[in-house]
Amino acid sequence: MSQIKKKVTDSGLAGKPPASRRTGFIIAAAILAVILLVVGIFYYQTYVAPFQRTVISVGNLSINMDYFLKRARLAGADPMAMVDALTNEQLIRLGATQYGVEATPAEITQQLQSMASGGSGNITESEFKEWYRQQLNETGLRDTEYREITGTSLSAVRLQAYLAERIPSVAEQIRLHAIVLKTLADADKARASLKAGESFANIARQMSVDNETGEKGGEIGWFPRGILPAELDAVAFQLQPGEVSESTPYTDASDPSGAQTIYFVLMVSEKANARTVDEDFLAALKDQALTNWLALEKVNQNIRYYNFDSVTYAWMNLQLAKSKTGDNQ
Repeated sequence: MSQIKKKVTDSGLAGKPPASRRTGFIIAAAILAVILLVVGIFYYQTYVAPFQRTVISVGNLSINMDYFLKRARLAGADPMAMVDALTNEQLIRLGATQYGVEATPAEITQQLQSMASGGSGNITESEFKEWYRQQLNETGLRDTEYREITGTSLSAVRLQAYLAERIPSVAEQIRLHAIVLKTLADADKARASLKAGESFANIARQMSVDNETGEKGGEIGWFPRGILPAELDAVAFQLQPGEVSESTPYTDASDPSGAQTIYFVLMVSEKANARTVDEDFLAALKDQALTNWLALEKVNQNIRYYNFDSVTYAWMNLQLAKSKTGDNQ
């Protein structure tokens, strides 16, 4: 008997489970691994991947869903309202780098310290660190994100100043005339009368609902690019002297009494390639320098928007609603 035990021990069989039991262990471990893999994939696809996907890209910069939702929550805005604001921020970052006016890390820190002290500059290092910790905690932003927002704000001010300084005092201009009508039917009627040979000035006096320009026969003066509303500016500068525009709709969304669409029939009587810009217009162009630059950059830059269908929009609103109740999942 002892010899049999010795053989078993020497052969390494002692203490080992039968082959069928080992196979069962292997199968069970494989099944567990598959389950964990499936659970992991489900968790990633449900709770990680949606927040990492890109929603906006501007040039070589991109914004993912997690950051997009953070900014929408902080602004208390509808997700769609954040698209243009965040696009502008990325354009400003690119422009500030291009023109060498971006804020440095030291300047960003200085700005944060000024914010923490209420602009007085009287704050200790420990007080600043505590203030900054609270800002990150309250906003849910990471350090890099908070500093990036601060830097973009500084860069926007500098970019505006840089662009304003370079607004030329001599520019291409047009001498513009306009008939303002309440309805498209009226505008088309005015154009028909012009085609029939009636003078622009007479039609303006008879039909324009803008009394000031109507009394002047529709003349509104010389304009450089960028002063008129964008819709009218684009049409007016395409006209040749003596040419009359199509009936052009315009809606003033800033009108506090409620936006209403009116119609313009435009005519250019003269063009000048280089004419001194009126001082008031020059000041306005300087004030609008960044806004006008952004409008051009949106045409020239490679901007892409992803995943903004109705399903994703509903999901965004659900995530924002959850964040209000403290439920992040």
